[in-house]
Amino acid sequence: MALDRYRLIKLLNMTTSQHDAEVLVAIRKSNALLRQSRATWSEVLGITPGPLEDPAPPSYQTRPEEGSPREFASAQTSEARGLWKASVRAETFRAELRAIPSWLRFLFFPLWAGAEVVATAVIPSRNGFKRAIGIVLALIVFLLLSGVYLALLMQLFWS
Repeated sequence: MALDRYRLIKLLNMTTSQHDAEVLVAIRKSNALLRQSRATWSEVLGITPGPLEDPAPPSYQTRPEEGSPREFASAQTSEARGLWKASVRAETFRAELRAIPSWLRFLFFPLWAGAEVVATAVIPSRNGFKRAIGIVLALIVFLLLSGVYLALLMQLFWS
């Protein structure tokens, strides 16, 4: 079967897209078109391998070796993605807290302040120890503010 060069050019032009999935599909379809016509990229490009060049494709490593830079980059990306998700959760929680009407926040001030501490210190933290300290801090803030708040209310209403 003859190679449809017009279709191949059209597919290769699609590789300039800014959408990675579209680029990948275009490359795969280009390779499938070459396989279907029993052609190689060397033939299409008009390049003939020299006597010292090996026309066999290089063997690619499918999994990174232990301690390789690729493995580190993958772990680093995973950690960064986890931190980003935690910060998005915290910001979403904070936005929902701040959407509560002011009079309701004032009425339940200790609970609101404890929730703010949770949103700031507990939700974004992935470390177990830091998370535990954040929870204890939120509990202390809640208890202290509850005591002060109740004492203030008692002063206002019973004096």
